[in-house]
Amino acid sequence: MRGFAPPALPGACAAVAPHAGWFFSGRTAARVFLTLAPAAPATLVLLGAVHRRPLEGPAVDAAQAWDTPLGPVAVDTALLADLRQADMGLEFDRDAHEGEHSIEVSLPFVRHFLPEARIVPIACPTFPGAPAFGAALGAALKGRRAVVVASSDLTHYGASYGSAPLSGDSAQTLRLVRENDERMLALVRELRDDAILAEARARHNACGGGAIAAAVAAARTMGARAGIVIEYRTSHDSLPEHPITRIVGYGGVVMA
Repeated sequence: MRGFAPPALPGACAAVAPHAGWFFSGRTAARVFLTLAPAAPATLVLLGAVHRRPLEGPAVDAAQAWDTPLGPVAVDTALLADLRQADMGLEFDRDAHEGEHSIEVSLPFVRHFLPEARIVPIACPTFPGAPAFGAALGAALKGRRAVVVASSDLTHYGASYGSAPLSGDSAQTLRLVRENDERMLALVRELRDDAILAEARARHNACGGGAIAAAVAAARTMGARAGIVIEYRTSHDSLPEHPITRIVGYGGVVMA
C-alpha cells in the first residue's frame, strides 16, 4: 500500500468495501481494511451482497472457518450464536453462500491486515427490512469489539448489465457513472440508511443495496456520525486504454 496513509478514525465501527476481481477493486478494498486495522476489531461482521440465491432476508450457514490462499479465517461461532438468538430475523440456510463471491474476495484482506480477527459472514440481500435488521445488529454489537462491513460494488454500466443508455461517448459515460455513484456515496457519508434501498432500486448504483443499508443503520446505532470515503475508483481506472463499453464503480467508505 505504498503511497497510502490511512486516516485516523477512532471509533470506526462499519465500512463498505467492493468485491470485484482484485485487479479492479482490490486496491480500494485493501485501503478499507488497512484503515480498519488500528481499531483492532476482534470480529468483522461481513454483510455480503447476494447475486444468485433467492434469499428473502439475511442468512448464515454452519461453517466454522473459511479458507483463503493465506490460510483459514475462523468464524466467531459464539457471536453468531448470540445473533441467531436475538430477534433480528437472521435465518439459517446451509447454502446461504453457495456460488457467491461477495464475501470470499474480502477474506485475504482480512487475513493480511487483521490476522487475529474472526468473522461472522451473513448473506444480506436487498430486502425491505434491511435498515431495521442493521439497527438490530448494531444494538447487538454495542460494547463488543466488532465492526460491520458491507460488501458491494456500485454502478454496473454496460449492455451485459442491462444498462447502457449512452453509446459511443466515453467521456459522457464515465461522467454518468461517477455521478450515479456519488448519489449512493453521499447517502453513506450522511448515514441515510432510510434512503439507500430506494436509491439502489431507482438508479442501480449498488448491487448490495441491502448490505449497505444494513451496515449504515448498524453504524448509526453504534454511534457513528459520518461516513468517510477512503477511495473511489472505477474499472476504467484499471484499464484506461480500453473503450468504455462496460464499467463498474467501486467505493471504499469507513463509518465512525
